[in-house]
Amino acid sequence: MRVNSEIKTNSIKIVNLTPIVECTVKEGLRLAQEQGLDLVEVADGNPSICKIMDYQKTNSKDSTITNT
Repeated sequence: MRVNSEIKTNSIKIVNLTPIVECTVKEGLRLAQEQGLDLVEVADGNPSICKIMDYQKTNSKDSTITNT
């Protein structure tokens, strides 16, 4: 998964917003930062599919699951 400035594409779809938002990475980063969260690419494509989430919290939860 690529996170925040690691996302190198022109267009993204943010699928966990209502309604689904199609925008640039720059705009997606702004939306995520306004909420104090991260922009995370969950599927590569044209446009890439992204979610706005707390990446550190999600990443550490995944580590806990695999280590138990």
